[in-house]
Amino acid sequence: MRAVSDPAGKAVITIRDRGNVNAYRFGLKTADFLICSLCGVYLAAVISHGDKAWGIFNVSCFDDAGEFTQEAITVNYDSESEAERRARRHANWTPTTFLEE
Repeated sequence: MRAVSDPAGKAVITIRDRGNVNAYRFGLKTADFLICSLCGVYLAAVISHGDKAWGIFNVSCFDDAGEFTQEAITVNYDSESEAERRARRHANWTPTTFLEE
C-alpha cells in the first residue's frame, strides 16, 4: 500500500453515506483510519485537533493512481511516543476538511 500526503496542499474528503465508512484507531489511537465498510479497503487516515484535520491517503484509491510513480518507502514508527507521532502528522500530512452529502 502506498500513501501520499502534501503538507502544502489541501484535501476534501466527501462522504456520501456515513454508513459505508468505518473509522478504526490502532495502537496509540492518534488517528482515525477510514475503511470502506463495503469492500474493506483502507482509504485514508485522519488526525484531528480542535476544528482542524490532516490526512494521508491511499494512492490506490485515486482515479489517477497510475500517475503516482515514485517507489514506496518502507517506514516504521513503532518507537515514536504519542506526542512525537502527533507532531510528525501535523507537520507532514495534508490539511483536510470533510463534506457529507
